[in-house]
Amino acid sequence: RARLASASAGLAHLDPTRVLARGYAIVRDAQGAVVRSSRQVAPGDAIEVRFAEGGADANVTRTR
Repeated sequence: RARLASASAGLAHLDPTRVLARGYAIVRDAQGAVVRSSRQVAPGDAIEVRFAEGGADANVTRTR
């Protein structure tokens, strides 16, 4: 039981919803793929941004 509890606690740190709660966001492109780099998008591309609470649709105006 102790090993299971320890493993469960360790996995909880990887939970995406907990990461979002710390202020991060998940960005997806029009096909639903996770965007990990600004090189994956171009001005005019539609993206979806997911926050800890809700989300937003957006369009890329520029990349850096």
